[in-house]
Order: sequence, then structure tokens, then C-alpha cells
Amino acid sequence: MDEQSSLSFKAGEIVYKIDANSDEAYIIIEGEVNLYSRDGFLLASLSDGEMFGETSVIMGEKRSITAKAGVNGLKVKIIPKNNLTNIIEKEPILGALWKKTQLRLIDSNKKNSELFIEVEAITEELEQFISEQNFEGKKSEDLNKRISRIKQLLYSSGI
Repeated sequence: MDEQSSLSFKAGEIVYKIDANSDEAYIIIEGEVNLYSRDGFLLASLSDGEMFGETSVIMGEKRSITAKAGVNGLKVKIIPKNNLTNIIEKEPILGALWKKTQLRLIDSNKKNSELFIEVEAITEELEQFISEQNFEGKKSEDLNKRISRIKQLLYSSGI
């Protein structure tokens, strides 16, 4: 692999942002990438050997998520758009399966984002309710710990 076909990113560095043009996909050589929804929710964390960025390339659309390097940085191999389109043209059955999978992924990401928004709203309302009721004791402590854990899961990326 030559230097032109790979890129390195420092921890937290943006690989691409939502609405950017999609001219390539990436295969992770080393490290981790975190994928975020438009609302900033963590959709997935991918690591060595996994591909990302292919959805928008295959579907011919702008980026629908933001990709950021994980806590230990990221090294990727670049997969140019024409490599992916050549595979799809050469193997129409594989192309059809790939597109179907990408449509399901897009739908899943959309539903997850909507769910995250609702969970975030519920946790904020619950925090406010607990505060207004001046609950004390173990039950209140347990609820606050669970709310903190939910927020950590919604936003965590390790960065």
C-alpha cells in the first residue's frame, strides 16, 4: 500500500462531515472511527478491517453522518468511488444486495436518531421532575445514576 492510498487522523479529528461530497469510502487499517448523526448522537464505533463511508458513495448522495477518529487515532485505506462503482457494475447481484443493505442502514440510522432524541427528552424531563420533587435517598440516587448512564451511552465516543 503506498502513502497516497492511506490517511491518518489524530484522536477526535473529523474524517468527513454531514452533507460533504462523497468521493471515497475507507477501510480501517488501525484505530477506531465514531459515526455521529446530524444531532450529534453516536450511531456506531468501527475498528480494524471495517469499511465506512460507502453508503453515500454507493447511493450517490452526500454524507448523511459525521465520521471522527477514535481516542487512539485512525489510519485508513482509501477506496475511490470508481472502485466501488466498478464492483457494482461488474457484479450486479452483489450491487443489488449492497444497495439493499445500505437502504436498511440508512433507515436504521434515521430511526436510531429519532429514538435518541426521544430518550434525551425523557431523561431531561425525568431529571427536572426529580429535582422539583426534591427526592432524596437511594431511589433518587439510583435514578440519577441511570440517567447519567443513558446520557453516556447517547453521546460517548471515548474522546
